[in-house]
Amino acid sequence: MYASTLSQEVLVPPPPRQAGLVWTRPAPTRRDRTALSRDRIVRAAIALADAHGFAAISMRRLAAELDAGTMSLYRHVQDKDELADLMVDEVYAAMVPPEAASSRWAENVRAIARRTRLVMLEHPWFTTLAITRPPIGPNALAYLDSSLSAVRGAGLELPEASRLLGTVTSFVIGVVAAELADSEPRDQAGAGGPAWQETVAPYMRDMMATGRFPSLAQLITQDHDDEDPDDQFEFGLDCLIAGIAARTGRDTRP
Repeated sequence: MYASTLSQEVLVPPPPRQAGLVWTRPAPTRRDRTALSRDRIVRAAIALADAHGFAAISMRRLAAELDAGTMSLYRHVQDKDELADLMVDEVYAAMVPPEAASSRWAENVRAIARRTRLVMLEHPWFTTLAITRPPIGPNALAYLDSSLSAVRGAGLELPEASRLLGTVTSFVIGVVAAELADSEPRDQAGAGGPAWQETVAPYMRDMMATGRFPSLAQLITQDHDDEDPDDQFEFGLDCLIAGIAARTGRDTRP
């Protein structure tokens, strides 16, 4: 029965796109036989993207995951673009702090950075998608507003607090992008894989032996363990907060 419905839907184009933002249109109240809702569609899309990446999402595949007809989804979400906006905004909801900001601006910055990093790592597709979409959904606005309030504890004016927050966000995005790249599975021949390392090792030894790269050569010969990602993140965060304190003349204490 589902295959028959699907074949009919392939022949029927989606309804004309309505103007305006998804947040300005009320979600449909009519419940069909599958009890679809905008929230349920967005949650299913996020689960699918977490497991397979955002590129794996299509309205047809999402409908199959929900055991619904593809056309049923269009009553709630007009297209994949609109779905992306809703998915990103739903993830922003997890970044909003559960409690009010304290008077300790440095600790507030730490809390923002740590929470944002954890949420981004939980949803690997989010970072790339979020930087291409303006944060104007209700949850994104709540995240930005609460973050600005937390940062203003340093006694900064709003424009300066906004720049500071942008710097913190850029730091977190850079760290998360590197962590996600390191966590990608390596095949034998791919960059970082065993075969690649066997090819690169002799080259690196030869390059270090030229004497052109003394600092790198010394670093490579020294005993050091791969640093834990959490430790690397905290080290960078400490440097960032120290730099903010020096730049703004604000104490990191309460």
